Amino acid sequence: MRAKNGLSYFICAALFAAAACGCMSARPAFGEEFIVKDGRPGAEIIISGKPERMAKLAAKELQAYVEIISGARLAITNEAGKDIPVKIYVVKSKYTDQLKITDEGLKHGELIVK
Repeated sequence: MRAKNGLSYFICAALFAAAACGCMSARPAFGEEFIVKDGRPGAEIIISGKPERMAKLAAKELQAYVEIISGARLAITNEAGKDIPVKIYVVKSKYTDQLKITDEGLKHGELIVK
């Protein structure tokens, strides 16, 4: 499927990243972790404390598409909750700094999945 514009591409890439993060973050020893399970959110979208307009838009688009697909609405916040197992980081924040995740070397439209 060919994206009509850069934002559509970003949304598709962000959903892929979110799905991959959810799959990779499962820890069978402690129970499985999911972005959404049985229509209930198991993840939250983290943005920076003072997000740029495009970061807010990207987070809202991701939230909307996850809700369309699953029926669950993920919270968008700038403070990571301790009781939410899966974190989806949209753009740089204090949390990505703590995890030593940078955008160094990324080209336009690229993203990191860990």
